[in-house]
Amino acid sequence: MRVLDIHEFRECDSQGCGYFGASRGNRKHIGVDLVASPGDYVYSPFDGEITKYGWAYAGANYRYIEITGKTDKVRLFYTELDDAFDVGDKIPKGQFIGIAQDIAARYPGITPHIHVEKYKATDVNRNNPLDPTEDLKKKELEV
Repeated sequence: MRVLDIHEFRECDSQGCGYFGASRGNRKHIGVDLVASPGDYVYSPFDGEITKYGWAYAGANYRYIEITGKTDKVRLFYTELDDAFDVGDKIPKGQFIGIAQDIAARYPGITPHIHVEKYKATDVNRNNPLDPTEDLKKKELEV
């Protein structure tokens, strides 16, 4: 399954809503959630470089992959990077990069998904999240 080509957006469930700007108590959801079952393949949304591979939460085994292109970067949360790749690797659009993790194990009742955040490549501190919804609806992220 090519998760980023399917684009089934997570709707509202017992844990909240998956759209950009959805309420998260005293903050807003800064990404978009795409429905993905644990073990689904995740592919690169554009040509770029793997610039970070980090932990989504302290003390938990959930990961994220950051891919930076010419103008934008995305973070794909709840995605385990395939062993064939490492930070600094250049990857083409459509390249298999990892596998969706089981976020429902942490949040019972949530629709399994990956979380996609988008920023300008120059936004080093990620202060200005961009809404990737329209790019995902077009089945591409422009960079």
